[in-house]
Amino acid sequence: MVRYLSIQLLVLISLLLIPIVSGTLFEEQQSECGLESEVCAIEDISQGYSENSTSKLDNLLAFMEQNENKICIIYFYSTKCSHCKSLEPFLEYISMKFGDDIIITKLDVSNPENVAIYNQLCTFREYTGHEIPLLAVNDAVFVGEDKIRENLEDEIIKGIELDEKICPLAGMTCHNGNATGTDEMLSGVKKLSFFAVLPLVLVTGFGDGINPCAFAVLLFIMAFLQEISGSKRRLKRVTISYIIAFMIVNIGLGIFYFFTSIQIGHPGTVRYMAVGFAVFAGLINLKDFFAYGKGFSLEIPKFSKKYIESLAAKASVPAALVMGCLVALLEAPCSVPIYLTVLEVLKGQGKSLLGVMPHIFIYNVMFILPIAVLALLIYFGAEAKALEGWRQKHRKFMKLSLAVILLVLAGLMLGGVI
Repeated sequence: MVRYLSIQLLVLISLLLIPIVSGTLFEEQQSECGLESEVCAIEDISQGYSENSTSKLDNLLAFMEQNENKICIIYFYSTKCSHCKSLEPFLEYISMKFGDDIIITKLDVSNPENVAIYNQLCTFREYTGHEIPLLAVNDAVFVGEDKIRENLEDEIIKGIELDEKICPLAGMTCHNGNATGTDEMLSGVKKLSFFAVLPLVLVTGFGDGINPCAFAVLLFIMAFLQEISGSKRRLKRVTISYIIAFMIVNIGLGIFYFFTSIQIGHPGTVRYMAVGFAVFAGLINLKDFFAYGKGFSLEIPKFSKKYIESLAAKASVPAALVMGCLVALLEAPCSVPIYLTVLEVLKGQGKSLLGVMPHIFIYNVMFILPIAVLALLIYFGAEAKALEGWRQKHRKFMKLSLAVILLVLAGLMLGGVI
């Protein structure tokens, strides 16, 4: 039992810290970015790379001449810049939205050759600052996260309408293909609109809510309350308080993951790690369909039952609020895999946290809907113990539905569909 509990806790911690762990694999200390500024200062390490010593620049310019129908975008960034990391999902969205109409060349300013190109571009475009993120498109230069977000799409559309494309470096034509000396080109994920994502959010949220872990705790609480009190008013107050607290904590977990993973950066790595956990959790749930209770399972730790019982015994609104928060955390090994996978899909839209909050809220409404229906059934006369018997009889099918959702989500993400 202790061994299984340790594994469950390890899985929970790993799931919640996916973005931090993946970021740590690549990151060193942060650069000097002001807390209130939207830019990061960069150090000029281009000494020794004069305007006449521009082999990389020559390669880049030759690269740009290959196709005159592309919009050339040059993006200067640093892996140590938090604002650059925040822009990565947005640039992925732009890459997917405009597809073959654009090519984004990323130049890391930790490379002195790239700093030399940065300096030459700034001189040519008469920009006197020394900050990143900096993005050049057509004859425009945008510096800072907000400026890039606000102006890039309009500038691309403007460039598409031009008969003769403008290179931000020297008025040359834009580029296509690969070239020696340029950094990695951005690869985007599927850009999905609000209503395109909505069915996915509705289905996965509801499916995640049909969870034997969530059902078990609610039925235990309500069965306990039915035994100690016949007051429907009390039952309603305690149940509503529990469900509200449960939902708020789940929303908080989603916000924490979304914000942290954006700040850490490396969206591709985080995405694949989330997919990996989805596959792992899907296979565990599939195992439970065929052999429930044997070996390792994703479930609420058994040791927590006595704490939940002690809170339920108080049968008060404050105790219900605490219980809702506690259960949301303890149940995370059951519900978090689907939640994190959906959050990765939402990140692919390239929107800010505020922009995806409606989807996060809708997901959690659907997530609590099944337990809210159970609560209503009990409130209007159904026996909690009878419903618990139904849960135990059908719990392996609930596990199967979770497995199907997780594995389908993972497959769609790996296949680039979402």
